[in-house]
Amino acid sequence: MMSAGRTNDDLQQKLMMPAERPSVRAMASTLERLWLMLAIVMRSSG
Repeated sequence: MMSAGRTNDDLQQKLMMPAERPSVRAMASTLERLWLMLAIVMRSSG
């Protein structure tokens, strides 16, 4: 029973990690895009 519980926890961790990583990457990419947009607006406005 103990070994089955451990494997279940390992499976949950493996399933959770891939779900978290793309969200962090998406957040970073969107922040970079917003920063670039803001920089372009500042340059265009002078």
